[in-house]
Amino acid sequence: MPSTTILLRAAAACAAGLTLTGCGVLPAPNPVQAMDVGDCLVGAMSLRRAVPVDCDEPHLGEVLAHVALEDGAYPGEDALLERAMRECPGRFEDYVGLDHLRSVFDLRMALPIRWQWTLLNDRRITCVAVDHEGDLTGSVADARI
Repeated sequence: MPSTTILLRAAAACAAGLTLTGCGVLPAPNPVQAMDVGDCLVGAMSLRRAVPVDCDEPHLGEVLAHVALEDGAYPGEDALLERAMRECPGRFEDYVGLDHLRSVFDLRMALPIRWQWTLLNDRRITCVAVDHEGDLTGSVADARI
């Protein structure tokens, strides 16, 4: 029979969202990385707290691209950030129609973190056009601003 200490530790791990055999609890994926290109979002400036919304309603940003990553061991945050900085600016220009440094919109990137890579098999970087005022309406696709 398991000791009370082991059971309490297992319950605490489950409550914290860690994976244990029989626990059945996994942390939620980053909602932005689950959205499709063209989906709009609202929420806190943190992309991890974003919620999808119809693009005709005021919103904070829009998913403009996903960059597929190769399978293998987790490459680390620095390598993923370097890849995002190589890929997302060009994807922004293709989608919005203007270089991100000249646009009124900012470029944000959502990267998979280690547990998402390992437990959820998340293998993509998500590029997002963001308006810090949060009052976008309509799509930023081909906005050229």
